[in-house]
Amino acid sequence: MIKIFFSTLFFLTLVITVNCLLCEKYFSGIPFKANSKVQKENVTCSSASAYCINATTTFIKWSITARSCSDDLSIIQKVYPNFNECNVTTNCVKVNDLPLNSEATVCCCQQDVCNESSSLFKLFKFLIFLSAIQIMKYFLNIEK
Repeated sequence: MIKIFFSTLFFLTLVITVNCLLCEKYFSGIPFKANSKVQKENVTCSSASAYCINATTTFIKWSITARSCSDDLSIIQKVYPNFNECNVTTNCVKVNDLPLNSEATVCCCQQDVCNESSSLFKLFKFLIFLSAIQIMKYFLNIEK
């Protein structure tokens, strides 16, 4: 239970660190109803020199991603310390040594990777959902 708490706390810190007051989340394979409150919207960064950060975790067949854009390189380096800057040969950098079976991807907005359509939720609801997933994972592992 303590491991779940610290894992959730880490993910919370990761998402808040990337300046994410309202994050995008997209879900693959979850059967939402047609009248769901999920909205499809495009994300645009504040400038072409900004970076797009995706933090992803997976539960069973569903992939859950929190996304944020930031112009501040020092914020990106809190997520991925070795990240220097965007260049032509490296559009995205994957960081898969995070807890929670999570990985983060840092991409350059000038490559137009921040402008993909995805579902918009409030960060608070997403974090509650993520915590519930971690608790379910914990109990599924106990039963094995």
